[in-house]
Amino acid sequence: MNILVIGEYLTSHAGGAEKSTLSIVKDLFERGDAVTILCAKQTKFKPSRQFLELPNEIKIHYSDVVNTKFPPFLRYGFTRLVYDTPMNINFDSFDKIVVYDLWGKALIAKHLVPNLLSKVQLCIRSEVDYLVYRNYQSGWKFFLWYIRYILQLPFFMQYCRDTIRMAKHGDVVSNSTFVQMRVQQKLGTNSAVKLPAIDIEALKRGFKHKPDFVVFIGDSKHKGFDIFYQLILAFPELKFKCIARNPPKKIRHFKNVTISDWVEDPVKIYNEAKLVIVPSQWEEAFGRVAREAYDLGVPVLCSRVGGLVEAVRYDADSLVDNYKSWTAWKLCIKYKISKTS
Repeated sequence: MNILVIGEYLTSHAGGAEKSTLSIVKDLFERGDAVTILCAKQTKFKPSRQFLELPNEIKIHYSDVVNTKFPPFLRYGFTRLVYDTPMNINFDSFDKIVVYDLWGKALIAKHLVPNLLSKVQLCIRSEVDYLVYRNYQSGWKFFLWYIRYILQLPFFMQYCRDTIRMAKHGDVVSNSTFVQMRVQQKLGTNSAVKLPAIDIEALKRGFKHKPDFVVFIGDSKHKGFDIFYQLILAFPELKFKCIARNPPKKIRHFKNVTISDWVEDPVKIYNEAKLVIVPSQWEEAFGRVAREAYDLGVPVLCSRVGGLVEAVRYDADSLVDNYKSWTAWKLCIKYKISKTS
């Protein structure tokens, strides 16, 4: 088959969704399919070396991205209405079109004729993919979010209509059984489950465990930064490490916190972790970090929400039930550290 994979951040070190999508690309190629990738030349993330791992036979086409500072659904509306598909991409020439993000959906939305719809495969990787758009802010940002939401509402509704139409007529692939359930609830369709591919044997080859830090990866409220901040205050005797692109300034002066940018090789993070915490407040679709650390034998604590339960293989000792409460996290961390000391 001749397959096109569309995703804005596929040349960026952006996270688990991109790694999962790249694993799909590799699987398709190894199966004997001809694979073409369409992605963005300009993104908010740093360039990655991910593509060096892909065979040269996989074609890569880049498109420019504009208005990256717009709220997501304003961007979606702008892209859907005026953004041109690159001249060297002819949708009709492909047997399947794999899409996993807002940019990709917007790019093909204005071409949603019946013939194209039957070719589309949606990869569901987050709440937004199954049409859940929640406010995780607090204080004045909580109200600012609603202003932005009202401005975006017409474009969000169009996004919902487009997504439901694609899901109804094309294929849908979920990256956990939790997401499969939500797809059925929100999109009204069945989906296949394809768990993120994780090469645990490759991780083990570089794993030399010298535990030192309680590790948190993220810099946003929905990833649980507020919980992390409270834990820093609660445990001045512990050493924390925050892996983030843009960590808030308020943690920079703490002596028990080390701040690190993203790393290409995740095993370097797990090597130093005495405990990995994933205090997500949103419905994580799966949780690559939690699964990788757990399978390496690194102690993990994560919110009992979304696909994180599957990521730690339903292990009750690795889940925080009252995950919105930092005091619940404090108690769980005390227990986890005492158990592993």
